[in-house]
Amino acid sequence: MKDRIRQFFYKNIWVLILDILAFALSYLFAAYIRFFSNGEMRLAQDYLVFFWHYIPYCTLCSLAVFAVFRLYNGMWRYAGLNDLNRLLYANVITAALHVGISILYIRVFSGRDDYGRMPISYYVIGASIQFAATVAFRFINRFILAEKYRLSRKTAVNVMLVGTGETARMVRRLLEDDPDSAVSIVCIYSYKSSELGTLLNGVPVIGNPDKLKDDLASYKVQRVVIADTLLPFTVREQITAACHETDTELQNLSAYLRYDNNALPFQQLMECVDGKLRVRLNGQTTLYEDGEQALMSINGRHEVKSVSVYDNALFVELVSYKVKPLVVFFQTNKTPVKSYKTKHQTVLSICIN
Repeated sequence: MKDRIRQFFYKNIWVLILDILAFALSYLFAAYIRFFSNGEMRLAQDYLVFFWHYIPYCTLCSLAVFAVFRLYNGMWRYAGLNDLNRLLYANVITAALHVGISILYIRVFSGRDDYGRMPISYYVIGASIQFAATVAFRFINRFILAEKYRLSRKTAVNVMLVGTGETARMVRRLLEDDPDSAVSIVCIYSYKSSELGTLLNGVPVIGNPDKLKDDLASYKVQRVVIADTLLPFTVREQITAACHETDTELQNLSAYLRYDNNALPFQQLMECVDGKLRVRLNGQTTLYEDGEQALMSINGRHEVKSVSVYDNALFVELVSYKVKPLVVFFQTNKTPVKSYKTKHQTVLSICIN
């Protein structure tokens, strides 16, 4: 137990010290701001007498609340939205405790009947400063490390990222967070007209196919990275042709990190296929001219089981939705009674490029 306590303080001593300062100084600054702005500094001395008496109890309660929300055993270099939410909840509770403790002391223990509480603006300003300070103490480390990685990189390779969805977000994070990476994303290409002209994390979003070669030149793009699993085939061809004409490196990472339990629908795959393909279903293989013909000929709902290339054509193996009975026994006073339920069975998803 002693070792665990010693290790806890060793890892969190600076965070604890900064939090104690935030709990106390935030409301002290709030008091001076409140009374100084109104020219009531003489009146402030009376309130500050109360402040110095109840602030130790408020600080101890605030530390306990932050400990309950597990804000002293995190890896803050990887702080994210969940940590920010816990900080918000903890600060709301500590602000309420501060109000309650201060009112309780002033009305019950101070012996002064002419003061009922601290000014309302004092509570609002103090809670705001405390929240900003506690968030800054924990997230500033992440921002410093990110900037350190960015400045320590070698000569960057200008990259155009194709895609704005979840896959593109994961690929971008891997490219930018890697300290050994030499990638600098200078623009993002999207085929969705509603996203054109906007900014994504400060990076411009473009998408005019007629100006694609000009954009590659103006942004000095050296590499194009495709990271959109739903990218239409025509758009993919336009990007490929532009890269070929401008001698720009092309990487396709649209299938990267796509490991989920949702199977790839057959219709979604066929919308991207332009050219001959063979489809195997129920043990029979049929040759089609393109994906549209396959969709019109195959009825029912199917999922992709496997994809390969055979005899210069795409070979797709399908599987129908399967239903497997699950037997559940309900024990009665005589004999067990069987009850059948069904469960949707799916196969592991595959990403096609």
